[in-house]
Formats: sequence, C-alpha cells, structure tokens
Amino acid sequence: SSFSFPPAISFADRREVERVVARALLSLPRRWAGRYVPFRGSFSFPPCAGGLTWEEERELRGLGVPSLREPGDRRRLSAGMGRHWPDARGVYVVEDRRLFV
Repeated sequence: SSFSFPPAISFADRREVERVVARALLSLPRRWAGRYVPFRGSFSFPPCAGGLTWEEERELRGLGVPSLREPGDRRRLSAGMGRHWPDARGVYVVEDRRLFV
C-alpha cells in the first residue's frame, strides 16, 4: 500500500500507517521487545485508547523522547505535521528503555 506524506495524508490513512507500523514494531524479536503507546489523547490504537498517562509522558520526556506534544512552529505546521493531532501518533518503547521509535 502507498501513503501520502503529512501535508496530504487522510485521517483514515494516518490511522492505517499507525496500525501497520505498530504491528511491525510489536513483532520485533525478543531482544527489541517493547510496547507501543499512543500519545496522550489519541484513541486511534484500541489496545491503549487514550494513550499515555501524564506520568508516562513525564517519564519518557525525562528519558529524552522528543516530540510528545503538538508541533507549534510554522514550518512543521505548514508541512501538515499537526493535522489531526494527536490521533494516530505514538511511541514504541523497548523494554530496557534504551530505544524509542
């Protein structure tokens, strides 16, 4: 399947990208085992509807995970990075917390 880039991607396609990517990440070998969590306020990933809790988000920020909030600069917004925020966006965290996708 092919998908559009952020300026043109549809709501449904963005959710499909999340589904495909999350499934691929969750099927990684045990060495890279972890969990996928949508950003706080996202209901696009049914196994974790509502996304990160405040505490989880604070912990991930402390570990250096960037981009957990809606983009606010003009360049990112004009590129469509904020469309449908935070729907279909999340982070994959490896169990040892040394890798984030």
